Amino acid sequence: MKKLNKLLTVVFSFLLIALAFTTAANAEESKSKVYGKLKVELIFPTNLEDVEGTEEDKELLLSTGWKESLDGYVREYPLDNTKIIIDDKEYTTDSDGNFDIDLLKGKQYQMKIKHPAFEGQSIDIDTNKGDLYVEPEVKVNFMTFMEDPSEDVDNTSSEVADTSSANKITTMASSGAHTGGFNGETVIKDGGHTDATYKKNSYVTCNRFNGSLGDQKYYNKAAHKVKSGVNFSWSDCDWAVGDSASPCLSPTKGDYASDPNKRYCKSFSISISASSRCSIDIGHKALYHKHTSSKGPSGY
Repeated sequence: MKKLNKLLTVVFSFLLIALAFTTAANAEESKSKVYGKLKVELIFPTNLEDVEGTEEDKELLLSTGWKESLDGYVREYPLDNTKIIIDDKEYTTDSDGNFDIDLLKGKQYQMKIKHPAFEGQSIDIDTNKGDLYVEPEVKVNFMTFMEDPSEDVDNTSSEVADTSSANKITTMASSGAHTGGFNGETVIKDGGHTDATYKKNSYVTCNRFNGSLGDQKYYNKAAHKVKSGVNFSWSDCDWAVGDSASPCLSPTKGDYASDPNKRYCKSFSISISASSRCSIDIGHKALYHKHTSSKGPSGY
């Protein structure tokens, strides 16, 4: 009798183990995963051989994080610590923008991404075919993104700016180029294009040219594509593009929104809190400051 009980116990235990394995296997078979990477790309849609700049300029552009691609030259921003919502559940990307999410197989889902660049968008996820790799991305034309704050003025000047003689200096260079500016700005208008330089703590619409490897000069992007790209690299604006706190890439209020009156950094204001807002978003000051490394400025 004892032998029979032992035998029954062994058999029962074996059945329990087998059932557990079967249950686990069935559960595994009923799961599917969606995985991938979130990113934003600024696209420099040009062949560098077709634009101005020395070979050194072009090498510098590539050395500051721009990469060659089929679209031209791109600057990639992995969206780290970004919230993803699927089936009312929230997930977070890792430090490289990667995600790996278990879902039920045979169902359809919608993925929403809590980042200004993906505003109003949703991505269909179908797990009927098993594991699915997706790479949600937003591609932005760098030349559109870098449109001048106003069609006919420089980086900071506008009708609402302080135009008193105390803040405005105007001279005529021997070449006929107009130089002038507000609050520490020196504007050079020549040949139909606007360039500008700034003293420390000058008011600026956007600190998009204070990257550590550039020459700290605001260039008209149509006339100086390569130099604009170099100065943009590791500027405040560059850092803000990938920051989920900044709406720079929002299609309705970002820097390339279709309605220029709603663009985030396009309307100059003498108020520090209303200008250079991308700088504020990343914890830098809104006034002009020079970056001394790729990770930021010294004494900002």
